Formats: sequence, structure tokens, C-alpha cells
Amino acid sequence: MAYIEEICTPLLSVLRHTAGLPVHQLAGHVANIDFWVGEVKHRLDVINGYQGRFEALRSAQEAYQAAHGIASASMPLMRSTHDSLRKQLRRELVEEMTRVLRRCAEVGLLEESRAEELRDRLAGSSARMVP
Repeated sequence: MAYIEEICTPLLSVLRHTAGLPVHQLAGHVANIDFWVGEVKHRLDVINGYQGRFEALRSAQEAYQAAHGIASASMPLMRSTHDSLRKQLRRELVEEMTRVLRRCAEVGLLEESRAEELRDRLAGSSARMVP
């Protein structure tokens, strides 16, 4: 499993679990809502930065191979995460965090304006994805 999938999958499980908690338990998570939004934002930034990191990796590998006379045909560089998986994970992260925020607002644990502010923090990260 690729790094991006390794870090997103457990968080998605936590968010899905959290959204369905009884209100008194959900209240405990609201106390740390900035942390959870930060966790989602971090993963969105990792997803969004993948292409740039891959290009840097490829460039550095090609430069090294050229400088040391190493043929690259025997060691092709492969992407560790397909575009479709990154898009899916990005969508799921935003959807699940939105679900948690919506539920918190619905049961009165967050003001709607605060929930919207937190969703807006994710909007910039989710909109920047480079395929």
C-alpha cells in the first residue's frame, strides 16, 4: 500500500466512526475539532503535493543516472499512487470531515458559522489538487 493510502485510510475510518457517535461522545471530539480538521488538511496537502514530489524524484533520479552512466530502462520509475486513487481519497476525506462538521452543527455542538469556517479551511486544499 502506498504512503498516501496508508495515512488516509485510518483517518477515514476514524471520521466515519466519529460521525456516528452518540452526542455525548461526539462532544468530546468537538473539543479537538481543530486537530481533526488539521489532520484532514495535512492529508489533502500530501495528496495535492504528490505530482510535484514525483517530478522532483524523477528529476533527481534522472540526473543521478546521467551523471553515473546508469541505464534507466532496467529500473523504470513508477508512480506509487494512481491519479484516480488520489482523487477518490481527496473526495472521501472532504466528504467525511464535512459529515462530521454537519452532524456537530445539527446537534448544537458547533455553531453553523464555525462549521462553515472549518469547511472553508479544507476547501482551499481540496480545490488545489493537481492530477
